[in-house]
This record gives sequence, structure tokens and C-alpha cells, in this order.
Amino acid sequence: MDFLRHLDYLIVKAASEAGRTEPYRDAVVYFFAELLPYFFILAAIGIYFSGRTPRQKEKAHDTVFAMVGAFLLAIGLVWLLHDVWFRERPFVTHQLHYLKLVGPQLSSFPSGHAMMLFAPAGTVYFIGNFPKWGKILLLLATLVVVARVFAGVHYLSDVTIGAGLGIGIGKLVSWQSKSLSRDMR
Repeated sequence: MDFLRHLDYLIVKAASEAGRTEPYRDAVVYFFAELLPYFFILAAIGIYFSGRTPRQKEKAHDTVFAMVGAFLLAIGLVWLLHDVWFRERPFVTHQLHYLKLVGPQLSSFPSGHAMMLFAPAGTVYFIGNFPKWGKILLLLATLVVVARVFAGVHYLSDVTIGAGLGIGIGKLVSWQSKSLSRDMR
């Protein structure tokens, strides 16, 4: 366990120091860590209005409904886990270069951003109605969580576990969504 904690520290230290002297580094990290998640709202709107036929519109609406459900489940699980398991953020525990994205009073584990982005991304991917959107959203979620490690506000294990839980929620919601769609026919 100590080895994993030390490895977590070494990774976040290297990431938070990487390119630190570059003039635009913090702006790029901030964009990916804090602003890119809003693209998920645009993606949901794009998916919602993407259907041409009544059947395609129904699939689009079902997919967005499932995305929202996955997002809400992820929020609930994040709140529960943060109450049960508190882990100080890397910038609180170690002397690191970090971006002031969150306060030190909030738990680092698991990453809420990871869970709340991978859950809807996984849902879209596993439902399979919009495979390109699913892949794009998974890529964007990955960029966000990597940026949060570079920002010094999460350890790699925080975002890895958060992403895994989010994918699990996405798989569960997509499975439930598919079974509901079959039952309604």
C-alpha cells in the first residue's frame, strides 16, 4: 500500500511540474480540467436533436435520458463515497504546483469529475446508438481527468477509480435502458 501511495505521489508531482515554465501551460490545463466538461452538455443537446425519423428521435431522446440518469447516479455515489472515505488532495499533502480549482476541504477520492463524466460517456458508448459520440465523450472524459492530475488536484488513483466507477455506472444504465426499450416494444 505504501508503494502505491508513493507511486501516486511521484506521478502527481511529475505531472504538476511538467511544463510548468511554459507560459500557456496553466491555461491549457485549466481549459481541459474545468471548461471541457461543459462540452458534455453540448453533446447531449446535439444527440437529442440528431434524429431525423421518429425512431431515430426516440433513440436520441432515450440516450440523453440515460445520460442524465447516469450523471445523477454518479453524483449520488460521489457524495456517498466522499462522506465515507476522505482523502486529502495532493496539494494539501505535498508541496506541489497546482491550480486553485477546488478547496482543500473537499475529498480527492474518488474523482467526482471522473465519475460524472465517464458515467454518461460510458452510457452513450454502451447503448451503441451513437458510437462516434460515445468514443468522443470517452476521449474527452479522459482528457479532463488527466488534466486534473496535471493541475495537482487529484492523484492518478483518484481519477482511475472514479473513471472505473463511472464506466460501471454507464454499463449499468445502458443495460437498464436497453432492457426498458425492449420491454416497451
